[in-house]
Amino acid sequence: MNERDSMTVGVSSAKGLISRLRSNTAGNTLMLVAGAIIPLTAMIGSGVDMGRAYLVKSRLQQACDAGVLAGRKYMSGTTFDSTADARARAFFSNNFPSGSFGTTNITFTPARTNDGQVTGTATARVPMAVMQIFGNTQIDLNVQCDARLEVANTDVMLVLDVTGSMADCPDDSNCGSGPGSKIVGLRAAVLSFYDTVSAATSANARFRVGFVPYSSAVNMGIDPLTDTNILQSGWLVDNWTYQSRVANMTLDGWTPTTTYGSWSNQTYGSNISNSNCTKYGNNTSFSGFNPNPSGNPTVPTNDVFQEGQPANVVQTFYERVTASYSGKKSCTRRYRTATTTYAQNGRFGFANWDYKPVAYNVGNYKAGNVVTAYTLNSAPSGTVTTEGSYNMVDLVNSAGSTVTGTSTSFEGCVEERDTVAQSTYTTIPSGAWDLDVNTIPSSDGTRWRPMWSELIYDRSSGGGYNNELNTNTNRSPTGSYWCPAPSSKLAVRTRTDVEDYVNSLVATGNTFHDLGMAWGVRLLSPNGLFASENTTAPNGRPISRHIIFMTDGMINTPPSMYSSHGYEESDRRVSGAAVTPSTSDLNSRHSARFQALCNQARANNITVWTIAFGTSNPSTLVTCADSGKAYVATNSAALTAQFQQIAANIAKLRLSR
Repeated sequence: MNERDSMTVGVSSAKGLISRLRSNTAGNTLMLVAGAIIPLTAMIGSGVDMGRAYLVKSRLQQACDAGVLAGRKYMSGTTFDSTADARARAFFSNNFPSGSFGTTNITFTPARTNDGQVTGTATARVPMAVMQIFGNTQIDLNVQCDARLEVANTDVMLVLDVTGSMADCPDDSNCGSGPGSKIVGLRAAVLSFYDTVSAATSANARFRVGFVPYSSAVNMGIDPLTDTNILQSGWLVDNWTYQSRVANMTLDGWTPTTTYGSWSNQTYGSNISNSNCTKYGNNTSFSGFNPNPSGNPTVPTNDVFQEGQPANVVQTFYERVTASYSGKKSCTRRYRTATTTYAQNGRFGFANWDYKPVAYNVGNYKAGNVVTAYTLNSAPSGTVTTEGSYNMVDLVNSAGSTVTGTSTSFEGCVEERDTVAQSTYTTIPSGAWDLDVNTIPSSDGTRWRPMWSELIYDRSSGGGYNNELNTNTNRSPTGSYWCPAPSSKLAVRTRTDVEDYVNSLVATGNTFHDLGMAWGVRLLSPNGLFASENTTAPNGRPISRHIIFMTDGMINTPPSMYSSHGYEESDRRVSGAAVTPSTSDLNSRHSARFQALCNQARANNITVWTIAFGTSNPSTLVTCADSGKAYVATNSAALTAQFQQIAANIAKLRLSR
């Protein structure tokens, strides 16, 4: 083979090799992988680390949320104090412990917002696992969180025990309603409750609050916050019968008329002194002269009131004639007879009292007008023009009466409407209108009656239950009567409104739980007396309704007092007894009524909360409250805390970021 041929073969071989290399791609994969290894590492590493960072941030956000929720829950009203701060930090730490996911520089800072809510900021530093090879050693995370305590449309009726024991301290020592007393603690607790719920009410929601202070009566007169009548006039009777008395003005009045005869003279010898001459002229005794009868009689001038005409009276009158002189001389006097006769004058005076049920027209009284009545614990000294028996209003106000009375006016407390006397109330019987919370009055049996304490008289001693007591004795009116501060209907209130109202509460009276609960439900129910005001809210959204019932004691309903169920010792409306009822039996019956009214609250979609203040939690309150909503407060600080807890439960705690 020559050189040219050799060269031709070599070129062909080279071309073949290049061609084969060009068509063979096995080697390219290795080169591509080698070239892509670095960017692939960066992509995978960033994905792993960013996914891890996202997980950590999610957990950090959850911990931040838990912290601010706890902080808001434990705030005192709108105050973010050290307790709330500590709770917030504890909840954050429990949800994001130190070193979680290898993080460092963990911080959590909760704070109060201008509108009384809680905001927070949490940070953490997350180490990079893969991206460290590219110089990215860590990433700083930062999250923010806000918690709000909000209420939707909410109506709250505060039924508050203002009986006499509320003037004491929680340990039952006598505080006289001063600092440390339960009534002062109640005022502070109610204000704190208002602050919490009010601050949690969003701008597009409505929060209304009302009040029912109760003791042995409930005042449903003029709402002090609106200066308007709570009850319509037609919901109260125009006539009512009270355990009272009438004055029997049956003694005839006789007016005296005196006629005189002519004068005749008499002379007392001689040697009479000037002073004895005066005595002789006045028919009074001195040495040597002792007339019988001595002295000049009195001419009758006052009317006499008695059955039958008084006897005629004939009297002799004397007067000195001799002028003054010196020395001893004789003395002359003159005398004449006077005859007094009596003629009937057409007026009549007091004979005696009849203590019994007495009918009164109460139309003027319930309207708020001053009504003059005879209220003195003594026999009336005036007279009337017509013989008969007079109640305590007519005695003063009848035409021609000269009996003087005392001004009385309606305080606003009402007697309950008709009832049925039973010991238990598994179901409410027909006719027990005092346990009916929704029926609008349409008859006297369904209407309330104004309490009129000045007319109430006890007759249990000697008078019995149904028997009248006729006596000349001026019996005292029943002394056990208390009318608490007026109630106030549901309304949107300012803090000043609430503060002024609770500061007006006075501790006095006995403990009738059923009266307070009855009116609490009536004022709150969307189905009864005030349905037009309570059924809907302006924004059209549902309304959450709550009664908070606070008392410091057990039911105490003695029969010898005037309460909203009348004078039980004589009326027997609750006991229905033929003998004087015992306090223990009445307490049991009022407890049964109380429970029936608690059930009525739930039947009207009302949540019932109870707080026993300064005492153990009695079964009457536990069974009255909805499940888990019966609280105990042994002192004023605990009372505020319990009101706060209820406020937090009524409000809805939510995250707003």
